[in-house]
Amino acid sequence: MNRMIWLKRWGPTLVIMGLIFAASSIPADRMPKVENYDTLVKKGGHMLGYALLGLSLIRVQGRLNWKSCLLTLAGCALYALSDEFHQSFVPGRNPTLVDVGIDLTGCLVGLGVFSRVPFLQKVVLK
Repeated sequence: MNRMIWLKRWGPTLVIMGLIFAASSIPADRMPKVENYDTLVKKGGHMLGYALLGLSLIRVQGRLNWKSCLLTLAGCALYALSDEFHQSFVPGRNPTLVDVGIDLTGCLVGLGVFSRVPFLQKVVLK
């Protein structure tokens, strides 16, 4: 039974981390282009991915308070930094601290929305 509890808590986090890793593994010349909105879509993807990662890390902790938010932000920061390092090995991709900042902004926005929407708290902390 402990494995099921562990999987229920950590499963979403591992899936989201895997999706972020997979997206970061795509070489630059294979990335889809979205005409005039390319930067907006790609940076929006960063924010959405890390907002979801933040929510999943809150789920792992099972509570929402200042300490869990700080731990979540630290976890997202470490993963964002490791993701940028990973991108340094992908053809045509470059690591940037700007992307880390965008990732952390996404995490903060996700936590902010989460803290204000009781329905989300019930679903995520379930």
